[in-house]
Amino acid sequence: MKEPTHIYPTHRCFDDAFEIIQDLIKYGVDPEALKLVHALCRPDNVIVRIGEDKPGTIAHAWVEYSCDDSTVLCVFRGVLDGVTLTLTTDSEDYHDSIKPYNITSYSIDEAIKMNLEYENLGPWVKEYLECCANGE
Repeated sequence: MKEPTHIYPTHRCFDDAFEIIQDLIKYGVDPEALKLVHALCRPDNVIVRIGEDKPGTIAHAWVEYSCDDSTVLCVFRGVLDGVTLTLTTDSEDYHDSIKPYNITSYSIDEAIKMNLEYENLGPWVKEYLECCANGE
């Protein structure tokens, strides 16, 4: 039996999400079909702080792509076998995996506005900032 594949975080998901949006638009995806998503998450298999033995809450960002009326894909970056990859999965499966709550979705126009206002790629919500490792 094959061992399950573990995809590790890049620890730069807010930057990754903006880069993914740029790439998708560059390759012809309609910006109206994209949403930047920020959330707090409690994935079962992620230890948040070194030295802790239980999962904690993380702030996370990804892109949701509405392919058609019934299909929404989550696009994110992860590290597999030491290589950073852009990955895509069904939104229901992704949400089951990362267990997001306190979700904020931004249209591309809203995301650009927030980027300009805060002069960074996120997060922009206080609760998300508090969960980031550097608190910035």
